[in-house]
Amino acid sequence: MSDQLTKGMIHQSEKNKLSFFIAAYDADIIRNIKRLMENKGYVGVLDTAGRIHYMIDGKKGNAHAARVITGKANSLLDENSWQTLNINLYLPDIVNTCLKAHHMRTDLKGYRYLRYLLLITQADETKLKPVSKVLYPLAAEHYHVSVSNVERDIRYLINHSDFKMRGVKTAAAICSLFDEIAQALSHVIKENLDAEALRDNKKQMLVAESGYDHFYQSSSVNRHT
Repeated sequence: MSDQLTKGMIHQSEKNKLSFFIAAYDADIIRNIKRLMENKGYVGVLDTAGRIHYMIDGKKGNAHAARVITGKANSLLDENSWQTLNINLYLPDIVNTCLKAHHMRTDLKGYRYLRYLLLITQADETKLKPVSKVLYPLAAEHYHVSVSNVERDIRYLINHSDFKMRGVKTAAAICSLFDEIAQALSHVIKENLDAEALRDNKKQMLVAESGYDHFYQSSSVNRHT
């Protein structure tokens, strides 16, 4: 399958979709804020400049508020990492490697269907369950085949892999593959971010050393004059 298929596949997931609450009275505003606070521990408010201000629930104490702030900050950093790194460059190879590790036969039709499903679920995890009602119809529509053909061919593929020897059913195997790919992708992202940070540190060191050498040379000239 060409990697062209995966272009634009990674997009904003359902969990990031916009939500609107219409509040006609102050009581409605307070009730919605309270509900969000109880659920997440914080509420984000957008100002006219487009900046988000987070209001943290402090009723449970400073320690709890600090944990909420740290967790949200880390979450935002992770989201930014995923957005700034073009994971479409790595995802196809990761999926191929994962399927190969489980002895999936590339000559079977189910391989194409399963590979496609694993690619789109990394873009939107909500499509993962239920497999039969959500995923199979997506592959059927994409490849212009029936849902029953997709289900049969993927089942046949998995039954001829190491999942069969371990007694893992089709839906469970797909979920297991998804988890393995997600972990591998996170590892690649971390490696790239670490490498980028290392390059930035080296640049800063070179700039610092260059500035020091310049200062040292200038001082030497001044001393001699």
